[in-house]
Amino acid sequence: MIASQFQERSVIYKFIRLHQQIYPIEKMCKVMGVGSRSYYAWKNGFKRAGGSKVAVLQVKIKAIYFKKKQRYGSP
Repeated sequence: MIASQFQERSVIYKFIRLHQQIYPIEKMCKVMGVGSRSYYAWKNGFKRAGGSKVAVLQVKIKAIYFKKKQRYGSP
């Protein structure tokens, strides 16, 4: 159910982007039931705060995992 909500929201955002020359963005967001801040964050490629830290940690964890012969936890 949650995944379908995100897919639906993405479709709404794409609709707003395609029609922004015709209608005001804030008005479309209000009619569609989404926040204008959420739309602008989506449009500008919103990344969570600290997202780069997470990516760096993922790379480090993968490197350690493969260095340790793809073993995780106690033997």
